[in-house]
Order: sequence, then C-alpha cells, then structure tokens
Amino acid sequence: MQLLESHGRTSDVKIRIHGDHVELNMDTAVPLGLVISELISNSLKHAFTDGGGEISIELEKLDGRYRLIFADNGPGLPENVKFPDGGSFGFRMIDNLSKQLGGHLEIRRPPRGTIFIFEFSEQVYSERIDT
Repeated sequence: MQLLESHGRTSDVKIRIHGDHVELNMDTAVPLGLVISELISNSLKHAFTDGGGEISIELEKLDGRYRLIFADNGPGLPENVKFPDGGSFGFRMIDNLSKQLGGHLEIRRPPRGTIFIFEFSEQVYSERIDT
C-alpha cells in the first residue's frame, strides 16, 4: 500500500481489511476513500511512534446504510484531543466528509488503541452542471 510506503512503515505496520461486498457510486466512494486515507495517515503518524502495530478496517452493509469500523492498536488518542476541533486539519476534514455522506461518527477510546465507527448512507447523484 502506497500510504505505508510513503510513511516508511511497510515492514512494521499491518493492515487488515474485512467487509461485505459493497459497490458504491462515486459520490459516496470518493469522500469515503478520503476518510479512510486520512485515518490511515493519522494512525501511521501518531499511533505507532514506538514501533509497529496493526490497523483494522471493516465495512458492513446495514439495512439501507453502511458502517465503517476503523481501529488501530496504538496507545490511543490522548484525552485532551477532542474531535473534530481539538485535533488536526485532518480531523476537521474527516468531520466535514462524514457530514457530506450524511453520516454519524463515533470515537471510542478503549484501554489500548482508537476505534472510529462511521455510519453513513450512499449519496444520490445530483446534476451539478446546468445546461
């Protein structure tokens, strides 16, 4: 994966991906891909500073909605980091993209690691250019 290579983490960080077979339109897939990319980048930059770890990504098809579960087994978000405003530009971007997808984002802070649970709907294409 190119994100692992760009952070020099190809040998010490493992990414597990599981999920239902899902086909999303571009109005949904692009913002969702940006959310996942930012979450991976944040984990690579902040969660594994003392060595390797594991990232888990799961995508579930629900009744008319979808659930993305993103988790890492790093030390976890510090308590003083509040989502979205207390974090980075990336946190604000994730928040805006989740709203764009009509979604709800929950962050869990277990004793070890961080879990992002994101439920969203597929976006219906709308005409963007007046003719």
